[in-house]
This record gives sequence, C-alpha cells and structure tokens, in this order.
Amino acid sequence: MNPALLAPGLVLAAVTLGLGLGGELLLGLAQTAAAGLLDTSGFVEAVRSA
Repeated sequence: MNPALLAPGLVLAAVTLGLGLGGELLLGLAQTAAAGLLDTSGFVEAVRSA
C-alpha cells in the first residue's frame, strides 16, 4: 500500500464516519438555519426598531 495514499484515505474514512454518526446533529442545525431563513419576522422587527 502506498503511504502517500494512506492519509487521504483515513481522512475520507473519518469524514464518512462523522457524517454517518453525526448526521442527526447536522440535520438539526440545517433545519434551524432553514427556519431562520423562512421566518423573517425577527429580522424585520430588528430593522424597524433600529
């Protein structure tokens, strides 16, 4: 096995495991961000009060 390919392979494996095991956390963060983008009432209120 080529040692130069070992590090990128391990990084790819770690990212894959991280996304597989931590996907629910990332999905929750994405849903919270999407809800903030869709509901602009807080932004509008902050701009009007400024």
